[in-house]
Amino acid sequence: MRVSLKFKINIGLLISFLVITIIFSAIYFPFQKQRFEFTQNSIELVLKTMVAGDLEPLANEIFDNSIYSMKVRIKRMMEVEGICRISVFDVKGKLLASEGIKSCTQRMTQAEINTILETVQIKRVRLDNRDILQYLQRIKIMDENLGFIKLCFSLERLKADQNKSYMIFSGLLLSVFLVLVIVLNLIFSRFIIKPITFLRDAMEQIRLKEMGGRVTVIKQDEIGDLTQTFNHMSKELEESYGRLQERNIELVQSKKEVDKARLYLRNSIDSMPSVLIGVDSKGMITQWNKKAEAITDIAAEKAETEFFKNVFPWAQTLPLEYIEEAINNRTIKQKIKIPVKIDNEEHYINIIVYPLKGIGSDFEEAILRIDDITEQVRMEEMMIQSEKMLSVGGLAAGMAHEINNPLAGILQNTAVIENRLQKDLAPNVKAAKSLGIDMDIIRSYGETRDLPKLLKNVETAGNRAATIVRDMLDFSRMGEGDFSSNDLGALLDETINLASTDYDLKKQFDFKKIVIERLYDKNIQQVLCEKSKIQQVFFNILQNGAHAMFENKDNTPKFTLRIRKANGYVQVEIEDNGSGMSKEHCKRIFEPFYTTKPVGKGTGLGLSVSYFIISDNHRGNLSVESTLGKGTNFIIQIPVA
Repeated sequence: MRVSLKFKINIGLLISFLVITIIFSAIYFPFQKQRFEFTQNSIELVLKTMVAGDLEPLANEIFDNSIYSMKVRIKRMMEVEGICRISVFDVKGKLLASEGIKSCTQRMTQAEINTILETVQIKRVRLDNRDILQYLQRIKIMDENLGFIKLCFSLERLKADQNKSYMIFSGLLLSVFLVLVIVLNLIFSRFIIKPITFLRDAMEQIRLKEMGGRVTVIKQDEIGDLTQTFNHMSKELEESYGRLQERNIELVQSKKEVDKARLYLRNSIDSMPSVLIGVDSKGMITQWNKKAEAITDIAAEKAETEFFKNVFPWAQTLPLEYIEEAINNRTIKQKIKIPVKIDNEEHYINIIVYPLKGIGSDFEEAILRIDDITEQVRMEEMMIQSEKMLSVGGLAAGMAHEINNPLAGILQNTAVIENRLQKDLAPNVKAAKSLGIDMDIIRSYGETRDLPKLLKNVETAGNRAATIVRDMLDFSRMGEGDFSSNDLGALLDETINLASTDYDLKKQFDFKKIVIERLYDKNIQQVLCEKSKIQQVFFNILQNGAHAMFENKDNTPKFTLRIRKANGYVQVEIEDNGSGMSKEHCKRIFEPFYTTKPVGKGTGLGLSVSYFIISDNHRGNLSVESTLGKGTNFIIQIPVA
């Protein structure tokens, strides 16, 4: 609560007045008390004198038992101003005569008689709410006690005079105080409070930013000096305020530019596709961008001041010493292709530590840039796989051409041997006759020694080798074929019908026992492709899936076929519930001559040829997803355009 100076001055005057009053009271009241006691002593002396003059006559009247004379004498004694009661008692305390107020008419008790050791007893008592001076004396003749006389003198008038004196004294003190307050208030108001009020108003104007206020000097004294000093200060403050306003405008403009730069920087950090986390040398987070929030669902306000490993699980593999080394040495540190588990899937991340190079030596922070490079790693693997396939494709083409020539000779010579041993050609007959041998005997010999069968086996093996060579040439061939618009769903159904009647397939298993589940999108448009090549791809995948399902005896064989549109491609999925493959097998499944089947049961060219049919001939994608023991899903993507 605000207290004014004037109020404080009045409080000071009041306190001073109270002190003065206490001092004067300490002098006046003891004086009045002494004065009252002196008056009381004078009254006692008067009473003694008065009683002493009538004491002997009263003794005679008591002795003569003259009650009437006693009353006349008491009435005369009552004429003394202030006496309010006179009573006379015999020696036993019995009342003989009395005049005055009734409350004093009483029998003296034995205890009261016994207290009068002397001939006179004077004391102050309270009767009828009045102060009484009680005078009690024995009445004696010749040392013989005849009775007692009791006088009651009222002190009320004396007390009233004393109270009147107190009131006059208090009134005088109050009057002096009021006059002092008025006079001093006028003096203070004129010479102190008024100048201070002017100063206060001028300061209030300064507080309200109304600079340049001046105060008139009323008197050349200390307050006048203070006023002049204030005027000088006000002038300097006005000039400083002007400069400050100009500087403030500059600062506001600078702050806008800083805020704009900060917002630009923050938006730049938040718009980065990488996770950016600022950390100090102890690993506590200082910055947290939107990408980090999106991945962890943790807001920047909660993440900051936390230990980076506690809120970002991808960074578990990054030791704190790695960050400290980057900050201390001011060098960029990085860990690449770190495998991590995200949603129970294996991903790869890069972590790069960028030390912040500040001007001050105590600026010890770094920025962690974390990127999920799983797709990049997969693309690199695919590129490596494609390069490998291209290299192997070129090698396969060269090998096919090299093998094709001796193979053609073998097949040709086999056919010639068969003709010369089996057929009745003129040159054969002529040569046999020249040796004295009949052709029937030669044929009988050949049949006895199984020569036709052996030649047939050579021919079969040669034709099989020729088929492998042809597949290898198809594998390496990248020429344009006969493209036409086709419905992939219809092609897939035709291929299933073809697979179900294939002899080799039925020899190993019954394709008709395989459950076929078709999940085709009805709104899929046709694509431009080579019908026979695409059917060859479908057939190879169905054949591999059928073998895998009949090897897994735990499940009922089932193909799940899906066709849908995906990012500009028509995507065909052929999923089986067979024995599945490991990740290592999935990486190599499209390599030429790579097979998981025993020797003699597969060439390892079917899927590699299929890969090149899709990727090179049709500019599409062929990939595989497999879980060991659960099944395999081949994904074929052919562009719509």
